[in-house]
Amino acid sequence: MEKKINTQIQQDLINLQLKNDIICHNMKMEELKFVRETEKIHHDNEMTRQRIKSAEIKKAFDRKQASQYPRKQW
Repeated sequence: MEKKINTQIQQDLINLQLKNDIICHNMKMEELKFVRETEKIHHDNEMTRQRIKSAEIKKAFDRKQASQYPRKQW
């Protein structure tokens, strides 16, 4: 009887350890997912900043070009 109880306790401990391992694995996967999403957001923000900067440079260049060649007044 005592051996059966010990065996059941050992089995319960094994099951709890497996559940714990699964939970730890899932938490690690969630953490990695969060890190990837955060990195993507930072990348997207950087690309947006670069597009804005490029647009500002192009706008300034176009203004400079326009001032060098004023339109003819008819």
